[in-house]
Amino acid sequence: MKNVLFIITLSILFVSNLNAQNYEHKSYKQFYKDGSIRIEGQLESRFKIIESDDEKDWFKSGEWTYYYPNGVIWLNGNYNRNELIGEWVANYPNGKPFIKGRYEQYFLNSENLLMNNEFRYARSVGEWISFWEDGKIANIYTFDDEGTITTQVVNTKYVDNYPYPSGKYGQGETALSISYTWNYAKQPFIDIVASTFEKDYEGNVKINLGNFFRYGKWKQYYPTGELNAQGNYNWKTNAANGKWILYHKNGQKYQEKTFVNDTITGVLKQYYKTGALESEGYSIGIEKNKINRNGVFTGYYQNGKIKYVKKYENDFTIGSIKLWDEEGNLIENSIGYGNGKIHRKYFKNNILISEGEDIWSDKENKYLKDGLWSYYYDNGDKWKVEIYKNGLHKGYWEQFLEDGEQILNNGSGVYKTFYDTGALRMSSEHKDGSRDGITTWYYPNGQVKQSAVYKFDISSKPYGLRWEILSSFTSDGIPRDKGTLKNGTGSWINYTNEGNVSNVNYYRNGRKIE
Repeated sequence: MKNVLFIITLSILFVSNLNAQNYEHKSYKQFYKDGSIRIEGQLESRFKIIESDDEKDWFKSGEWTYYYPNGVIWLNGNYNRNELIGEWVANYPNGKPFIKGRYEQYFLNSENLLMNNEFRYARSVGEWISFWEDGKIANIYTFDDEGTITTQVVNTKYVDNYPYPSGKYGQGETALSISYTWNYAKQPFIDIVASTFEKDYEGNVKINLGNFFRYGKWKQYYPTGELNAQGNYNWKTNAANGKWILYHKNGQKYQEKTFVNDTITGVLKQYYKTGALESEGYSIGIEKNKINRNGVFTGYYQNGKIKYVKKYENDFTIGSIKLWDEEGNLIENSIGYGNGKIHRKYFKNNILISEGEDIWSDKENKYLKDGLWSYYYDNGDKWKVEIYKNGLHKGYWEQFLEDGEQILNNGSGVYKTFYDTGALRMSSEHKDGSRDGITTWYYPNGQVKQSAVYKFDISSKPYGLRWEILSSFTSDGIPRDKGTLKNGTGSWINYTNEGNVSNVNYYRNGRKIE
C-alpha cells in the first residue's frame, strides 16, 4: 500500500511540475516608506497564457520573505498558488524565532490536484513550537492526522505590572498564546502570516507577536497598591476559574466567589469592611463576570443578626422577601414574581405603612415604583395613594385626613400637606391626579406664603401648567413682589426662608423657559 501511495505521489508531483513550467512567473517587492525592503517573493500566473497585471490573476509561489523595518527577517517560508506550504518561521525583531512549523496542502478533489488550480487548502502538520523573546520554548503545538491540536505549555513568563483599563494592575505568570483559525476542512491551523500581520486604523503595518494569557494564580491590585483580588486563570481561555477572593482597601475580605470560565458559578459571599459577613447565596453563571443569583440569599447586619432573606431565580426575586431592622422587627414582607415585578409591603412597629408594585429597570439597574402606591398612617388607616410610572411620580389619586375624611378621590379634589406640628403647609386643587385650580403655600404660623393658579395639562402631570401668580407674602403678612405671571406667561419670584429673593423664573404658555 505504501508503494502505491508513493507512485501516486510521484505522478502527482510530475504532473504538477510539468504544469508549473507553463505558467508565467515574476518577482514581487514591497518597501517601507523609507525605501527599505518589507516583502520580497515570486508570483505565478493564474492562467498559462496571461496578459494581465491584475492582482487577482497572480498567485504567491515559491519562497517569500517579510522584513522588519530594521532589516531583520520577520517571516520566511514558501507558497504554492497562494497557500502556505513547507517550513515557515516567524522571528522577533532581535532575530530569534517566535514560532516555527510546517504546512501541507490538500486539494478538495483529485481533479483540482491534477489541474494544479487554486481549489486547495493548507493545514498545520506535526509539531509547531513557539518561543519567548529570550529564546526559551513557550509552547509546543501538536497537530494529528485528524486535524486536532494539542498544546503543551513548556515555559511561562512572570509579569509584575499587567495593566487593566480601570487603572488596577495584576501580577502573575503568563502563557504565550498563538491565534489559530480553521481551514476549508474545518480543521484548526496556525496561519503564521495572518496571525502576526495587522494594520492599524491608518493602514500602517503592525506586527502582532501573540497574546499573553494569564496562567495559574494571579493577584490584582488597586491603582494605589493595595491587594484587590487573588485567584486563578485558565490560560487556554484567559478566563478566571476556581475560587477568587476580593478585598477592601483596608485588607479585609470583600467577596468570595467561584468562577467557571469568567462566569460566577457557586457560593457567593460578601463582607463588610470590618470583616463581618454581609450576605451569602448562590450564583449560576450565564454572562462574563455577572452575578446571576439563584436560590436563597441571606443578608446580615454587622452584629450578625439577619437583615433579609430573599429567594432568586435567574437574578429576579421570586416568592417571599423579608427584611428586618437591627432589633429584629419586620420592616418588609414582599412577594417577588420572578419576572422583574415585586409587590412591596413595608411595616413600622408591625403596622403596614406603604405598599405597591416595583418593576426592574435594566437602564437604571434597580427596581422602580410603578402603578398605584398606597400609604398609611401610623394607626393603619389609609393616608394617600400616589401614581408612579417607571419610578417617576405621576400624580396623587387618593388622600384621607387623619379623621378619615377623604379630600381627594380618583385624582380629583384637594391635596394637602402638613408640617410636623400638624399645621397646614400646602393646599392644592387637583383634577385627574394633577394640579388644576388654586394652590396655596403657608408658613408654619398659618400665614399665606404664596398662592397661584395652575392649569391641567396631561403632558405636565402631576404639577400642571403654572398659569398665574396671585399673591406672595412675608411671614408677617406683608405683601411682596410676586412676579408678573398671568395667562401662562411672565415671571415668578422665589424667596429664601429668610425672605430674600433666591431666583426669578420665566414662563411661556405655562412652561418654564430654560
